[in-house]
Amino acid sequence: VPDAVIAVQSMDGGAGETSPSNPLTPLTPLNPETPAQGMALGLVNGDKLIGEGDMPTLAPSVPVRPKLQDPKQLYDRALTDLRKGLYLEAEGDLVQILTDFPAHSLAGNAQYWLGETFYVRQDYKRAAEAFLSGYTKYAKSIKAPDSLLKLGITLIAMDEKKTGCDALAELGAKFPEAPQAIVKRAEIEKRRAGCQ
Repeated sequence: VPDAVIAVQSMDGGAGETSPSNPLTPLTPLNPETPAQGMALGLVNGDKLIGEGDMPTLAPSVPVRPKLQDPKQLYDRALTDLRKGLYLEAEGDLVQILTDFPAHSLAGNAQYWLGETFYVRQDYKRAAEAFLSGYTKYAKSIKAPDSLLKLGITLIAMDEKKTGCDALAELGAKFPEAPQAIVKRAEIEKRRAGCQ
C-alpha cells in the first residue's frame, strides 16, 4: 500500500525545494511502525490529508432517544417536541405509533400531527399524503375533519387549487358535525384561494 499523500512537490523546481512563495513541502514518508507518529511528523502547519476535513451534513441528524413502547407516552412526547419545533423528533415518534400501534385510539391523531410535521417544513407532497391518509384511513378519528381541512390548504399551497377547493367544499358534506372553528377556517381558506 503506498504512503498517504501529505503534500505536493513543486512542479518547476527540484524535489525538496521550498520557498516563501512556494510553501509546499516535499513528501515525508511515514514510518509504518508508528503510523500516528509518522503522520504527525509529516503534516506541516495544520496540513490535512487529501480528502480529510469537514464533510457537509447531507441530512439533519436526529438524536438517539430511548425507544418508548407506550403509544400514549410516544404521543405526548411527539406533541411536546412539536411545541418546541423539534419536527424530526416528533416525526419519529408519530411514525412509530402508526407502525407499531395502527389500531390505537391515538393513531388518527398521530396521522394528523405527522402531516403537520411535514407541512411546517413546507414538504407539501408528504404533508398532503399524510393528511389524505388521516382523512381516509382514520375517518372515525376526531382529527379526520382537521385532516381534510389541512389537505385542502396543502393542495392549494401546491398550486392544486381546484383539488384543494374541492377538498374544502367536501368538509361540510362529509363532516356536518365538525367543530365551528374548522368550518370557519375552511370558509376563510376558500375565500382566500378564490374557490368557486
